[in-house]
Order: sequence, then structure tokens, then C-alpha cells
Amino acid sequence: MISSMKKYIEKKKHFVAQNPVTAAQTFKILMDRFTDILLGCKQENKIGVFGEVDSYYGVVEAQGCGSLHCHYFVWLRGALSPLQVKEHAMSDPIWKKKLFIWMELLCIKIFQLIQLLLILLIIVNLSCHSH
Repeated sequence: MISSMKKYIEKKKHFVAQNPVTAAQTFKILMDRFTDILLGCKQENKIGVFGEVDSYYGVVEAQGCGSLHCHYFVWLRGALSPLQVKEHAMSDPIWKKKLFIWMELLCIKIFQLIQLLLILLIIVNLSCHSH
């Protein structure tokens, strides 16, 4: 598993270095799909995998190898405020532990989904350029 991940990262670094425009276009499509589908911004009911998104803010950064990544803040309608989450976590250690487990699992699953989408977008993009 670790060796296959290292091979994937090396291939990704090489692809980004050789195809920066395609990599940036693919990243934009991926981020648009994240907000449209996972956050639900283009859904008729505005409900995504986290619930109904009130608003979001994302910042794009380049990593040392040149690939792009994004940091998001997402505010959910009717959700606890950050202060309420902090107070609840500080007063209830079991709730805090469950929150951290949920967040970790969610991040892992989203990361896996993003990797899959990125691979599919690269394959589609490469097949479009080869014709």
C-alpha cells in the first residue's frame, strides 16, 4: 500500500511538472465538483454530504512539487457554532472523542474520493487530448 502510494505521488509530481496547465484545469474541475456536488451548492435543495451549506470560503495553495490544494471553511445552516463545538467538546470528553473520530473518517473518505475523481479526470483529460 505504501509503495503504491509513493509510486502514485511520483507519477503525480511528474504529470504536474510536465502538464501544469492540464493539472490546473483538472484541479479547477475537481474543486467545482466539490462545491457543486459534495457541498451541494448546485443541488436544488442546497444540501450536500455535510448538510445544508450556509456559506463557504476556500483558499488555493501550491505545494512544493507544484500541485495545487485547497483549504475550505464551510458553515452549515443550523449547525453548532465553532464556540458551541468547543464548549461541548470541553465539557463532554466522550462527545469530543466521537467528533474527532467522525472528522478523521470523513477526511479519509473525502481524500479517497478526491483521489479517485482526480485520476478519472486525468484519464478523461488525457484521452481528450490524444484524439
